[in-house]
Amino acid sequence: QSVSPGSAAASPEKTAPFSASSVSEIEEVAPPLYYLEDAQGELRPAFGFTLEEFLQAYDQLHGLEHESRQAGYVIRKLTAEGEAEGRLARLAISCEVAFQKSGTFCIPLALGQAVIDGDPEYSGKETPLILYQEDSGGYVVQIEGHPGASHRLTLKVLTPLSVVGDQTTLRLAVPSATTSELSLVVALPEAAASASEGTVVNTSPVEDGKKTELKVQGLRGGFELTWHKPEASSIASPTVMEASGEILAGIDSRGIQWKATLRVRGHGGTFDRFQVRLPAQSELLPSDASDYRVVAAKEDEAADHRGRIVEVRLREKTSGPLDVRLSARRAIDESMFGEWVEMAGFAVVGAARQSGHMAVRASDDIEVLFDPQWGVRQSDDLPETLSNEDIVAGFEYATVPGSLLARIAPSRTRINVEPQYVLVAGVEQVQLTAVLRYGVRGKKVRVLDVDLAGWEYDEIGPDNLVAVDKVMEDDSGILSIPLLRPSSSRMEITLRARRRVKPEDGLLELTFPRPLGAASNPAAIAIVPEDNVQLTVDEDATKGLLRQQASPPMAVPRHQQTPMFYRGDPEKAVFAARREIHAREVAVRSTTIIDIDARAGQVRQRFAYKIDYEPRDFLTVRMPRELADADQIEFRIDGHRVSPASLTRTSTAESPEGNDSVQIQVALGSPRIGTCNLDLRYPLAPHRLAPRSSLRRAVPVVVPLDGTLLGNRLIATSPPELKLAMADGPWKKQASAAAASSSIAENGQSMLEFAADDRVGEAELLLCLEARELTHATVVERALVQTWLARRGRRDRAVFRFTTHEKTLLLILPEQTVLAETGVLLNGKPIEASPADERSLRLDLPEGLAGQNCILQVDCHDSSVHDIRGRFSIELPRLGESTWIRRLYWQLTLPKNEHVVSAPAGLVREFRWGRNGSFWGRNPLMNTADLEAWVGASEDTEGPSGDDGYLFSAFGRLHRFELVIAGRSWIVLGCSGLALLIGLIMIYVPASRHPAGLVALAIVLGCTGLLYPEATLLALQAAGVGLALTVVAVLLERGVARRRRGLVAPDASGSRIELGSTQTQFIVSSPGGGSTTAPLERPPANRTASSVLRADAENQ
Repeated sequence: QSVSPGSAAASPEKTAPFSASSVSEIEEVAPPLYYLEDAQGELRPAFGFTLEEFLQAYDQLHGLEHESRQAGYVIRKLTAEGEAEGRLARLAISCEVAFQKSGTFCIPLALGQAVIDGDPEYSGKETPLILYQEDSGGYVVQIEGHPGASHRLTLKVLTPLSVVGDQTTLRLAVPSATTSELSLVVALPEAAASASEGTVVNTSPVEDGKKTELKVQGLRGGFELTWHKPEASSIASPTVMEASGEILAGIDSRGIQWKATLRVRGHGGTFDRFQVRLPAQSELLPSDASDYRVVAAKEDEAADHRGRIVEVRLREKTSGPLDVRLSARRAIDESMFGEWVEMAGFAVVGAARQSGHMAVRASDDIEVLFDPQWGVRQSDDLPETLSNEDIVAGFEYATVPGSLLARIAPSRTRINVEPQYVLVAGVEQVQLTAVLRYGVRGKKVRVLDVDLAGWEYDEIGPDNLVAVDKVMEDDSGILSIPLLRPSSSRMEITLRARRRVKPEDGLLELTFPRPLGAASNPAAIAIVPEDNVQLTVDEDATKGLLRQQASPPMAVPRHQQTPMFYRGDPEKAVFAARREIHAREVAVRSTTIIDIDARAGQVRQRFAYKIDYEPRDFLTVRMPRELADADQIEFRIDGHRVSPASLTRTSTAESPEGNDSVQIQVALGSPRIGTCNLDLRYPLAPHRLAPRSSLRRAVPVVVPLDGTLLGNRLIATSPPELKLAMADGPWKKQASAAAASSSIAENGQSMLEFAADDRVGEAELLLCLEARELTHATVVERALVQTWLARRGRRDRAVFRFTTHEKTLLLILPEQTVLAETGVLLNGKPIEASPADERSLRLDLPEGLAGQNCILQVDCHDSSVHDIRGRFSIELPRLGESTWIRRLYWQLTLPKNEHVVSAPAGLVREFRWGRNGSFWGRNPLMNTADLEAWVGASEDTEGPSGDDGYLFSAFGRLHRFELVIAGRSWIVLGCSGLALLIGLIMIYVPASRHPAGLVALAIVLGCTGLLYPEATLLALQAAGVGLALTVVAVLLERGVARRRRGLVAPDASGSRIELGSTQTQFIVSSPGGGSTTAPLERPPANRTASSVLRADAENQ
């Protein structure tokens, strides 16, 4: 209670004399009292309850405490039976649960230290689900309960036992139950036992007194059962203490502060106090714990040079475990720097076993050197409560007393840097990318300084490490790099800078940025000239650099020239080189191959470019106008096909030959430098050449316009019966043509080679067809080609039934075919095949087959990825360039979701349309077995399966076809969308339903069906979804229209609506209580509508 000053002055005679003995200890009376302002600003007393304390008091006042604890279930009975075996106890724990309401209940079983051994036993309708949850303290069972239902669950578990001396302890966390009982058999005769408070323990001998059965009633919460030999119980032994600790020590320039958490446990009895020895020369800091208090021990007990002893006094006796938190501090000064200081402490005096961990945290301005002594070892495996990024060292102790010495000294910052420089020398500037790898030890740094040495910095980073907006450069060229936060670890700074040079400067001298205040390792330097800059190192002017042959591990931009690598000290290094600037140089070598026979031919061209010094992003070629307008040229760059969008007509001009020509730019996709190949392929217009006749044929040739022409070569090939010659002109026959012709003649083709000194856009060939004996011809009577096409690859199987008198045959396969994995069988037996070029095989026929029917089977594949949708060009295997095929069947199989929209020209469809289930589909006239029997091939049992097959037939020399393939989803989307659009237009646009428009639409659909019957049938089936949606739209529109008509129809009350009038309609009440809608006169201008529209209260 407080006494006002006024009352104390009025009665001084009643005031007790002041003495130290009469002063009592001042204690706070709970709960604390606070004064708070109310709405009128007056102070009102209020008790300092927490929300949890307030709710608990409210429940006790209104009798709601019991109701709030209703969980919907009750554990009626808990029994545990088992036997102790060594350091384990095998228990069978049974729980009987009764439910008070329906629902799914999660019942915590605890048993945190137990391990389930075997399948649980359960009696009830539903099968429970047993989970382990750390937050719930162990196992949780999930059961579906109903009012009045009872369930029984039995678990077999293994529980560890704690053995200290002669005493064995069982610790088991169990749920609360109405009745609980434990029966445990221990292998100890006449054992004495004790258990946690609130339990009843009975012992009885079993197995003729060899063992003892311990029965405990009243188990709850964290239960403990301890037993020992009978002779140990007769002697009053003290409680055996066990302690584990987690200690955090913080060191700064003013002292050391410890925060320790000790977990103390008693075995064999209870305790209400224990003593703790603090670290040497440390003082205990106050504690605000409520369950215990810490006081200094007596002088005779505390007088020890190893550290003061304090006593922890508890409010009541316990056997633990108990967590006690202590704090201590030891002051240090500069005179103690460099001396060894004892860090260990917080030992529980008299404890039988002590262990724990210590983590040390040090400030930036000091350095600490540790020397673990007996019982202490350094460890990085710390508990989560001690794990922190500021921890400088961690230790583990297992015995007490232990010793951990530490020597404290002022921190010194030591910075080490490993620079890397990448310089790209251009025409007008040199770009620098510097990577500075810093290693900081000791005191943390806030700013790093770099001498730019004449460079202009553009960018510095990274942003998560450097305060970019605070980077400053002074007049002397020193760059200050502030960090976002002080750091004493490894870091990497990236600096990008440039130095301007004049294009006319012939000598280039470069120095390098120098990190200041740091010990620098030799820098790794890469000098990369741009493609149009040539550097010649000046060995005399270059200083402090050592040339490296192997490239260091650093990121270097890719250029045409090889980088130069050096190592050296950035403070002394100088790089000097003579510089020469080059303009772009382009050189091209042209090779043209003309394959021609008596009826047609094709041209293949390759332009091999070499681009130096500066990249180029397009190439220009010239061709005759008729060739460009035919749109049959296929362009490829380094084997990749060029899309039409990458081709641009730049100008038209007259070629040197006098023909009207067109220039076309071919976009390369990305700038190219170095070597680049541009391939072209286009067919020649057909011609007819009768036997024993000649023909002058002008072949158009595409001409490269870029760069210097290094060579212009032309090769013409033809069948042996077709003689070739070149008309007089720029093309000159080569001396080595005869030898080349003889090598090609083995494959049934003759060849002539020509060359020109300039770009020539035309080659005029003289063709002469001789009468060839039939005995030397190769004729294919029947051919079957099966093609399986997919995105992941392609497979072809070709069977040729032919007659020949030649000794060798040339087998030409599709592009990108794997020749090494191609299988060839002649009359069912393997035949030797040698590669003739990158896509052809030469077959050496055995003797005795001249004039006989032979069957050649070829199996080849291509494993490259194809984009089969859209316009797709496909080439079939064939025998020779000009072999005549009298009958060819081509069976094409696609994935199930792909369809051929446009069939190839020149092929006959060998299938008819018919009903396949609910839809119309293709039914081939011949199946695979019929085709194999027709051609005489063996059955293919390993062929891939496909769901969408096509069968075509042809004759002649056709081998390349153009297909248009589309996905089923796109076909359905397009056709259904078009059908739905037409239907919606006819529904909501009345003009579209005019008879003339309907007749025109029917005529268009009919003509389309007659011209393209197959496509029309496919489109009609694909448009089914759109037609169904159109029907739904029609029904919805009619339903809405009918509802509208129902709303405006006159009802029985006689109300009516005047339609078609622009006069405002008003609703007035009729005498009969109904309402009638009728036109009323417009109210005067000076009267409002409310004065006209009035109704009496009754009618309303």
